[in-house]
Amino acid sequence: YLDNILIFSKTIDKYRKYIKAVLDVLYTYKLLVNREKSEFYMRKTVFLGYEISLGQIRIELSKVKAIKNWL
Repeated sequence: YLDNILIFSKTIDKYRKYIKAVLDVLYTYKLLVNREKSEFYMRKTVFLGYEISLGQIRIELSKVKAIKNWL
């Protein structure tokens, strides 16, 4: 059971190659991807509590608010 896979690249062409490579490996080992839960070609995403976008990785805003409210 694998919960999260994050694939990123600086170019769309490389990104497509990486996606194909990862999906090929998953297929080889008979691992399934739930399309409804999958997101592709995102410019910004939240992953394991971090907001990730072009050139930036930040703690998710809701986590920061929770810490500020606690203090």
